[in-house]
Amino acid sequence: REKKWCIVISSEGYIDFGFSVSDKI
Repeated sequence: REKKWCIVISSEGYIDFGFSVSDKI
């Protein structure tokens, strides 16, 4: 599994950081 940083912007304009996990086949 590979973890990547992703930036999530909510509809209210707040910026949040989270992990995007993708499975490589």
